[in-house]
Amino acid sequence: MLKRKWARASIVLMGSGLAMLLIALLLGEIVLFVSETSISWMAACGATLMLLGGFCHLFTSNCPHCGGLGPRPRWSY
Repeated sequence: MLKRKWARASIVLMGSGLAMLLIALLLGEIVLFVSETSISWMAACGATLMLLGGFCHLFTSNCPHCGGLGPRPRWSY
């Protein structure tokens, strides 16, 4: 069973990564005074946060009995 602490951590990491990716896409299309380098860095950081959230879920949600992948991360039990 995925502990609530790790479930919250993976939800926060994946959510903030997705938000950074969406902001980078919106800033790249709408705002002209933001440099391309900062937009690419923001997109790279967003992708990295999403990957960290996925790895957090993958390595902390193993079933104690069978060793398989556990349930989806939830904020509460």
